[in-house]
Order: sequence, then C-alpha cells, then structure tokens
Amino acid sequence: MKEMIEKARYSLTKNILELTIPELLEDDEKIIDLKEFGYSPYDIIEMLQELGWEYELLDENGWEQDTTYLLTHDMYKKQLILSYSGFYWTMHLQVKD
Repeated sequence: MKEMIEKARYSLTKNILELTIPELLEDDEKIIDLKEFGYSPYDIIEMLQELGWEYELLDENGWEQDTTYLLTHDMYKKQLILSYSGFYWTMHLQVKD
C-alpha cells in the first residue's frame, strides 16, 4: 500500500509540474518553490525529464551546495532554471532571463 501511495504522490507532483510550467513560461517573474513538494532535486529532474525537458549542469559550488541546471524543451522557446541549495534547503524553478 505504501508503494502505491508513493507512486500516486509522484504522479500527482509530475502532473502539477506539467500544468504549472506553461503558466511559468508566460510570466517571467514567477518562481515555483519546489521545496513544498518534498522531493529531492534528483526526483524533480527525473519528473521534468519524463515531461520532455532536457537538462545540463550550469553551476555548482562547494560547502553551500548551490547548484543550477538549465532546462530546455523542444516545444518551448524559453528555457527554465532549476536551482537549489543543499545548505539552506531551497529549490526553485523559474524562467531563464
């Protein structure tokens, strides 16, 4: 039962991302706080890949564990940025400037 609940939660989160990303792409000022979903950056990237987004590592640093990924999709001209801090535990998705 626990496994079924986790699969449903994962699917729901991926669906929320799928519905939210077009809104994000329309408003360059909007930022999605991904920490609220309770998933790791790896899990979020996996969901985004399942939605057709490709990523490349842009930047990471040392002790603060700040990391930034550039996300691209064949259907969209705009790119997204996934950024997170392992030290402060923040994770955001936004349109690249």
